[in-house]
Amino acid sequence: CNEFKSIPKKHFNFTSDGFFPPKFVEQSKEVWKSLIPYKCVFAYKGEIKEKWIKDLFEFVKDCEIPHNVLPDLILVNKVGMIEKLWTEDKKAELNFVPFDKYPNYGVGFSKMLYHLNTFNWEEFILRPEINEYLNKDMES
Repeated sequence: CNEFKSIPKKHFNFTSDGFFPPKFVEQSKEVWKSLIPYKCVFAYKGEIKEKWIKDLFEFVKDCEIPHNVLPDLILVNKVGMIEKLWTEDKKAELNFVPFDKYPNYGVGFSKMLYHLNTFNWEEFILRPEINEYLNKDMES
């Protein structure tokens, strides 16, 4: 999560103005803010526990944009996953799924691919200018 804190999460520039209705573009920007950056932690071995959720929320409580610091998916192969979900009031919550009770190991990868596909669609709509974003690490 410390690494996730260092990723820039604001001041994106978009070039989609004029191509789509303004309301649609604003809705896409809101989706973009919730998806960017997509953060997945994967391990082949190890443990994963529901009590980690409390620790994750404690870690991000002082962050300016806490939902963009929380991992979107923590997946331990054949053990379980913690997934970030959105409530109706646009708050992030984390859901723990142990695979001993739900042995569909591929569900974590399916969720990751679904979210990356959604991100790809929003990127197509908004056409972000990412040079400045990618050069954030060059600033002193």
